[in-house]
Parts: sequence; structure tokens; C-alpha cells
Amino acid sequence: MFFVVCTIFWVSGSVRYGGDSPRYIEGAERLLAGKAVDDAAIPYLGYVILVSAIYFLKLGDVGVIAVQIILSAFAALAIFDLGRRLVSEVVGLIAVSLYVVNLEIQQWSFYVLTESLYISALILACWIIYRTIESSKPIAWIAMSVVLTVCMATIRPNGWVMIPLMIMFLIIGVLRKYGSRLACYALAIACLVAGNVFWLPYTLGLTNSLPVQLFLQGSDSYLTLVNGEIIWSYADLKLDMPIEENPVGSGLVGVLNYCARHRGDCARLFSLRVVVELAYVRPYYSSIHNWAIALSLPAMYLLALIGFYEMRKEFFAWLALLLMSVHFLSVAATWADYNGRFLIYVFPLITLFGAIGLFAVIQKARSHIQWRNRSAF
Repeated sequence: MFFVVCTIFWVSGSVRYGGDSPRYIEGAERLLAGKAVDDAAIPYLGYVILVSAIYFLKLGDVGVIAVQIILSAFAALAIFDLGRRLVSEVVGLIAVSLYVVNLEIQQWSFYVLTESLYISALILACWIIYRTIESSKPIAWIAMSVVLTVCMATIRPNGWVMIPLMIMFLIIGVLRKYGSRLACYALAIACLVAGNVFWLPYTLGLTNSLPVQLFLQGSDSYLTLVNGEIIWSYADLKLDMPIEENPVGSGLVGVLNYCARHRGDCARLFSLRVVVELAYVRPYYSSIHNWAIALSLPAMYLLALIGFYEMRKEFFAWLALLLMSVHFLSVAATWADYNGRFLIYVFPLITLFGAIGLFAVIQKARSHIQWRNRSAF
């Protein structure tokens, strides 16, 4: 099934490019030329390094797409294994089928963009964290989880917050099962590797600025906040926000100061952004596209809620919930994406719980039917 979907996309357009593709391609070419990447590419340095490595091997953009497809296939296997280990093989099959046939997800494997790699990395990171907690020999799994989390954090800005989040869950999980000594080892490894994300690229001359500097100095979030922007680059849907003649700071400082002075307005804007992202429909989509979303998405959300309730005592359920919450907090703080990509990042986790919920509903329905049949006699 996965091969069929990939073949359809390849035949219909092979390699595709988005608005941000030149940023990664030019960044890769600069690295190959021995130059530091531009500041705009630093938050995506992991992806830029991957593209440059593929270019170095003379595989071009086709090689980039091939790597993304391969990693997406591994992510599909990880989803199946999670479903199998959490509930049963049937749930694993349902979950992986929902992932494979979701064209909104699979299309990104054919773009020279970070989306496909980030989705795959997030799934694999969750799987490895889960396996770390469940394994009787967790050292190798701890190393893999830290390395993959760091890679994920360098693919997109969304991933930066995943480092402390993953470290926290890793330590809690190891503490619960193995005790404090191994947890201390895990913490030391995690902090050592994670620290390099912020310092090593600058030290090696790959960048001219530290990611933290860009985060503190950036103005995009501040401008979209004061402009009341809900969907990125869509002027027809905005919220009127209080105007300040003498703003205090910009970037992160400006955002925090503005939120402190206009708490109610900011809360409304943040909530609207999350609602719009979760709704996934857009005014500029076709009617058929919007209707397909409106008819299918609420059912998936309901099944996912049922699935989470069924798994509420599992460590993995709270890991997944916190991961999704952090992603939607970033939506609240910035904007809903023009084509809903921020929802797509965590949608495989939603469909995994949806598969668990569907299985639970079917099992309860079967039990009820059997009980009624027995009662009839």
C-alpha cells in the first residue's frame, strides 16, 4: 500500500518544491562551498546538513526525496509496532493503514522541505522513547533516543522545545523502571548531546549566529501578534489587537511584554489560532476538500479521545499528549499554518489513538451483541 501511494505521487510530479526550498538548497550549497549558512537557515540546520550530504554524494534532489520516503517507511513500521505493543497487531495494522493512505501526510515526502523528515523523526523519537522505557537493556535505546531527538530539534524550529521535553520523559521513565543511577547516566548523556545543538554548529563555523540569539531577536512572532494574524499570510482572517505607540522590545521580549499588558486579547488570539489549526479547513480550499475534512476529522478526533481514555494509564499516552500540546502551544504563540502543516506534524499520533479508539469501540460493540444474544436464550 505504501509503495502504491508513493508511486502515484512520483508519477504525478516526482520532485516538488515549496516556498522555503531555496533556503535549504542554497544553505546546502554554501556548506559544500565551505561557507557558513545564512541566519534564515540556522533553525533548519539539520535538514540543510542532510541535503548537503546528499548533494555531496551527487544524488541531487531525487536523493533527498528517496531518503524522505525511506524514513517515512521506517516511521510506518514504528507506528505499527507501537499499536502492536500498546494493544494488538490489529490496532497496529489499522494505525499504519491510516498513516500510509493519508495523502495529506505522504505528499510531503516528495517536497524538498523539512515536513516529511520532521514527521518521520517525531514518530521514530516517540517509538524509541517507548522502547527505552520498556527495554530490559536500555543503554543503546537511550543513546538512540537522545541522538534522534537532537536531530529532530535541528530539522525545524518546532523541534527545539522537544529536547527538554524528551529529556524529562526519558528521565522519568528510566527512574520509574530502573532507579536513579541509570537515570543520572541518561541525563548526563542527554544534556551533553543536547548542549551541542546550541554551540557546536557555531563553534565549527557552520553558522555565524547561535540559534538562541535568533530566537530572542526574531520579530516574526511579535509582528504577527500585534497584527492579530491567525493564519500565516492570510490577511482576510485577523483579530483586532490593541495598538501600542511605544512598544517595549521586539522578538521574545516584545511578545512577553505585550501579552502581560493585554492578557485577554492575547488569550483570544492564541485560542483562535489553535482552533483554526485543529479545524484544518481553510477559506481558500475547494468545497470538496473542506467537506472531506469536515466529515472525517471530527470522527477521528472522537476516536482519538476514546483511544486516549483507554490508554490513560500508559506512560506513552501522556508522552504523546504532551508532545501534541507543545506543538499546539507553538501554534498559539505564532500562527496557524496556511495549509495546516502544524497539525500534520502530530496527526500520526492522533490517528494512532484513533485506531486504538476504533478497536475499543468494535470490541465493546461485539461484547454487547454477545451479551444480548446470551440474554435472549
